[in-house]
Amino acid sequence: MIRLGITVFFMGVLACVCACTDDPGTITSKSEGEIPVEISVMQSSRAVSDYTASDLSLTILYQSFVDSYTRTNVKWCNLPRPDGTPLWAQCSEGTRPMAWKSATDNARVLAYAPYLSITKPKDLANLYFEVKKHQEAGLDSSDFVSYYNPGFAPGPSLKKLNIVFNHQLCKLSIDFKPAPGNLVIDGFGTALTQGMLDTLSTCKVGPVCYAIRYHLTDYITKNATTDIHPLTTVSGTAADSAFVYTYAPDTLKRSHQECIIPPQTIRKDSSFVQLLVFDPVACKHHIFVYRAEKNFTLEPGKHYHLTIELGGTGLELSSVKVVGWLFEDKGTYDIN
Repeated sequence: MIRLGITVFFMGVLACVCACTDDPGTITSKSEGEIPVEISVMQSSRAVSDYTASDLSLTILYQSFVDSYTRTNVKWCNLPRPDGTPLWAQCSEGTRPMAWKSATDNARVLAYAPYLSITKPKDLANLYFEVKKHQEAGLDSSDFVSYYNPGFAPGPSLKKLNIVFNHQLCKLSIDFKPAPGNLVIDGFGTALTQGMLDTLSTCKVGPVCYAIRYHLTDYITKNATTDIHPLTTVSGTAADSAFVYTYAPDTLKRSHQECIIPPQTIRKDSSFVQLLVFDPVACKHHIFVYRAEKNFTLEPGKHYHLTIELGGTGLELSSVKVVGWLFEDKGTYDIN
């Protein structure tokens, strides 16, 4: 039954999904009696503040895959009001405004951001997203988030759908400090100090996997009832691995670095973190490498705080703190 439903579903959405474009469409007026879909998008950690993404994908599914109210991978855009407050509106499939079947029918709702366009219905099971391999300018364009509601109905008051995104990738925060001892850098002629790390260091992570496949229709057909992570990380072969150059927030010293990478396992003895300290006397960088002492698995939705010391022969991991990754309390957030 499921296989038949999927086939019919794909045939049914072929015309509408393949016709989607990234260009904003004009939303036509809805038929009398239809309940329009309205959304608000909130931060996962502070519900008093709207999420500031620029676009997202919205999917609503009823019991039947061929239900006329079932819609898949429709693009919505944040079109701010004159006062700057968010206003979310459908901006693809403009001739087919999304609507709820009724006030009481439960729909499964899936959303993710940023929006990924497709050319074939089968691509819904294989959406490709790639983090930026050079994140020096910030983390905004490298984040990927999702939301799942197993049973939403607008109710008699016709309430908006409130989307609360969760991170699907991993965030690394790395702090560097000199190890006890007397580590001398050629050209400095003195022990490396925290001040030198704060002002003269840059960092890169990897080689690491930097892309994922998001399985939207697999998630649907498995009838998920919990917020699992329907993605896989692209394998880390030589052909698809790369260094990720990290971001040093303007408000912090350069001895603090950040980046976003997909969930993956860093293999024992592989290069994980490289610190480049610039020697202004010799006019060259000194490279310090930390190699994983054992397999190190990075899980989705987690924020890893690493403290790394510069020892006499290289980098040593002195502490690891793992917490749930929440959106930051700052003026810009982790996605465009």
